[in-house]
Amino acid sequence: MKTQRISVVATLLALVPLLALLPLAGIAGGSEPLKEQALEAAPRGDPVPSTCISSEVNPRTSSPRKTTKKRDLRRELFNAIDVGNAKRVSELLKKGVSVNVTNERGMTPLLFLFSMTPYRGSRQARIEITQLLLLHGADPNGLIPPSVNESGAPVLDWAIYASRSTEVVRLFLKHGADPNIQGADALFTAVLIGEKEIVELLIDNGANVNARGRSGQTPLFLVDKLSVAETLVRRGADLNAKNDDGISVLTHLADPYKGCGKLGCIPVNEEIVRYLESKGAR
Repeated sequence: MKTQRISVVATLLALVPLLALLPLAGIAGGSEPLKEQALEAAPRGDPVPSTCISSEVNPRTSSPRKTTKKRDLRRELFNAIDVGNAKRVSELLKKGVSVNVTNERGMTPLLFLFSMTPYRGSRQARIEITQLLLLHGADPNGLIPPSVNESGAPVLDWAIYASRSTEVVRLFLKHGADPNIQGADALFTAVLIGEKEIVELLIDNGANVNARGRSGQTPLFLVDKLSVAETLVRRGADLNAKNDDGISVLTHLADPYKGCGKLGCIPVNEEIVRYLESKGAR
């Protein structure tokens, strides 16, 4: 029983930086009901009023008319992103609207694009807008500012969680995103949500399959999908890694009390446990 309690604590600590991707999320693990609760609690994509856009204009050297016009264009950029109007985003960027302008919460356009769940634009529009923003100089390694979320996670984390899109992740990587930034947070996120193709893509681009997260857990500790487990093992995951409390991957995944929260505990995935045992996990 003592070992089980330690395992529960270790799981919760390991998930803290991942769950913090969604500021209002109250989830404790990777089961579908808990994920859906987090999605419902995510920031909504309401149109950004002009007062939400921080001004870069010096009032001593700029006329009120020019200041208002620039502020209106910035507001228009956020609104276009909100509804998935890629054509208008392109037009505004060509007019010189800064790709790094921020709203009152400190969100850049790239971060704002992935802060909305559900997204009001189409999946394709989100991909096109991602490409436009990155082409115009958006930082693919930007960190979420404290004014938005205390996790300080990379924007790439939110992009993975919100989009579940290999195309989006591929664009980030193409424009210089570091898959190991903040201790390979992106890989932990992809594993947590069970996106095998994104996991493969991140590892192909150098993500550390044995990176250590909070409490010393590796990505394999968070696996809840057999195909993802198989991918991690095939790509070199340590089958017998132990967390900071000395709990092994196999012991952790076989623990029926891990990740318990208000909605219950994460069920043991017997298929994964048997698979790891067949590969020599102890």
